[in-house]
Amino acid sequence: MTTRRLDVYSKSNCQKMIEVKVLSKQNSWNLFIEKARVVETDEVQSLAKDVAEECKGLPLAIVTVVRALKGKGSHVWKNALRELQTSCPENIENVDKELYSRQELSYNYIEGEEAKSCFLFCCLFPEDYDIEDSCLLLNSDEEGCVKMHAVVRELAISIALRREHEFLVKAGVKLEEWPEKLEQCKRLSLMQNYIHVLPEQPICPLLQTYLPCTKYHILEKVSSNFFKLMTELLLLDLSGTAISSLPPSLPFLSNIRTLCLDGCDSLYNISLIKELVNLEILSLRGTGIEELPIEIGDLANLKLLDLKGTRGLKRVPPNVISKLRKLEELYVINSFNKWEVRGSSGDGSNASFDEVASLSRLSVLYIDVADLKCISRLLWPFGESKEIWYLRVG
Repeated sequence: MTTRRLDVYSKSNCQKMIEVKVLSKQNSWNLFIEKARVVETDEVQSLAKDVAEECKGLPLAIVTVVRALKGKGSHVWKNALRELQTSCPENIENVDKELYSRQELSYNYIEGEEAKSCFLFCCLFPEDYDIEDSCLLLNSDEEGCVKMHAVVRELAISIALRREHEFLVKAGVKLEEWPEKLEQCKRLSLMQNYIHVLPEQPICPLLQTYLPCTKYHILEKVSSNFFKLMTELLLLDLSGTAISSLPPSLPFLSNIRTLCLDGCDSLYNISLIKELVNLEILSLRGTGIEELPIEIGDLANLKLLDLKGTRGLKRVPPNVISKLRKLEELYVINSFNKWEVRGSSGDGSNASFDEVASLSRLSVLYIDVADLKCISRLLWPFGESKEIWYLRVG
């Protein structure tokens, strides 16, 4: 039995589920040649190999592309390759209609508008990007992530544009300048591009999601007024940029729920985030901070705090973590580990592990500790309500 829907499998009497993976590079070429039967010239054969590779191992893509190009001249193959490489095969006869219409069937099977929106959100990321069960997403080598197949990603972009979700996806297309006409845009992805300079004050009044990451830390500055007209923004990801400070206009993001600053290793002062009172997710992986700002304690709605890989973090002040009463997930791995032992002769410059244990809503905890004494008495307070916690001593 084969099916696109996991619920069909779960309701059947099947004893084992086998995921049908994409084809290897060699098998993709074998299928391509089998369907093409003959490739007329050496030039076309060279182009055909590149076209086959751009089908990303998806049999349906290979078959429909071969059917559209078989018997055509080299100039047609060149145009087709260019369109596949730029992810817009709309001018290759029958490919867009046949390929995407069949893939869209899986999308239509997704139950609930929230789940469908989550799927479309994945297309904001570049091809083969690790993303945080509908047979539309692929497993990833990165723990806790999935991937979106290139062809399926194009389907998602197509659906998002066609259904007026106000998406603009320009991820990984070597863009060097800020795009124009964003007045109606709600989801903007500029990940993995080469934009060195951002506009002083872009007009994006409806923008809710902004993923501006650039390659190789080439973006070094965000202008002072950049966020002034983005008051509807809910998610901001500045990961991978070389910024050394947060822009003064950040407090204008009064509705923001998620802020990611991963890999901003030149960023040391983040005290300005105290103004983001509605923030629920804060990711500071690999930032340059050396001390957790006491202002983080003002984020009363924070549910997730990620400090993984902040190797320069030497101090977590007392009475900061304990203020985060709504915190559900805390990650402090390959980072700070000098939690103090309550009642010890320490100087009190760092938080004790008691503060972590006092968080009644905490269900996911990944943490390093230098001294097992700081937690030996406090393991049981975690109780059965603590779903996942990982402790590393040393």
